[in-house]
Amino acid sequence: MKLKLRLDDPHTRKVWQAIQRAKAEVAVWPAWKLGEISVPVKNIAPLCRTPICKLRRSEGYRMDDLIKALTILRKYGNPEYPTHCGHEVMYINIPHSEVSEEDLMRLEALGFDKENGGTGFRSYKYGSC
Repeated sequence: MKLKLRLDDPHTRKVWQAIQRAKAEVAVWPAWKLGEISVPVKNIAPLCRTPICKLRRSEGYRMDDLIKALTILRKYGNPEYPTHCGHEVMYINIPHSEVSEEDLMRLEALGFDKENGGTGFRSYKYGSC
């Protein structure tokens, strides 16, 4: 059975547009957000000394993992307002262009990726802000 939508109704049109925006957002999600790691574990394993590299999506992240990520990012700057949050996302205002490839892999394993359209980092892994 196919569902027919009438997009001439303003409410239905808004719902449809929200669905389309959500679909577009999911299409650009990083691999870790989809329950995968985009960097092969064999490449990350030598860089990680903790079980974080073995995390699966359902296991979540802990306070120690957040502190490790912030410690890595601290090497690249100490801005006056280092973080902000919005819509379940934590943003870190450290330019990703200055971060080494090795630290980028560590940060990805800890739940942070490059902010799309921005210069900093973001994470969906540490709950609401």
